[in-house]
Amino acid sequence: MLALKSPADHREAVALRVLLISGSMGSGKTTVMAEASDILAANRIAHAAIDVDELAIVHAPDVPDDLVYRNLAAVWGNSASAGVDMLLLAYAVENQAVLNRVQET
Repeated sequence: MLALKSPADHREAVALRVLLISGSMGSGKTTVMAEASDILAANRIAHAAIDVDELAIVHAPDVPDDLVYRNLAAVWGNSASAGVDMLLLAYAVENQAVLNRVQET
């Protein structure tokens, strides 16, 4: 389980549960995440399901390298403010440095 930081504007520390679904392109990460989300929703468990790769699709000049992590932090902050304490993340984690960066977000 990952330990992501609580957003700066979130007053109390939140015990966040994270399920990171990783694999290569086309391996079914998003499909597995969607199925897990459906199960949680059917059981009325509050959560956010985020395809992290989708947070990086920006077509503009001078896109910063860390935009995906900044977008993830923003989505997590908004979700936490809404009372969500569980995240399902689909993301191709290619190495330890990428995993560390996700954890720092």
